Amino acid sequence: MNFHVNEGEIVSLLGRNGVGRSTTIKSIMGEVPPHGSIEFRGEEIAGLKEHEVALRGLGYVPENRDVFAGLTVRQNLILGIKDMKRQGRWKMEDMFDMFLI
Repeated sequence: MNFHVNEGEIVSLLGRNGVGRSTTIKSIMGEVPPHGSIEFRGEEIAGLKEHEVALRGLGYVPENRDVFAGLTVRQNLILGIKDMKRQGRWKMEDMFDMFLI
C-alpha cells in the first residue's frame, strides 16, 4: 500500500474488519514492524520505537478508547493536554459538561 498525506490534511482509513487499518497505523507508530518505508516530514521513521515516533509529532488513539483504570476521570483527561501552561480551546469544566446527562 502506498499513500501520501499532506501537512494539515485529514485522512481516514476505511474498510471491513481484517483489511489492515489498525496494522497500518500501528506500523507507522512503531508498534509493529513495517514492511517497507515510512517517512514523516522527510525523515525515515520505519523501525523507530513508539516514543521516538511520538516525539516527532505523531500520535495514535486506539479505537478501544482504553483509559487508565487506576486514575480518576480528571487525571485521564489531563493526560491529553499538550501544554499545561497554556489554556487551550477546551477547559476542564467543558470536558465534564460533555459527560453530564
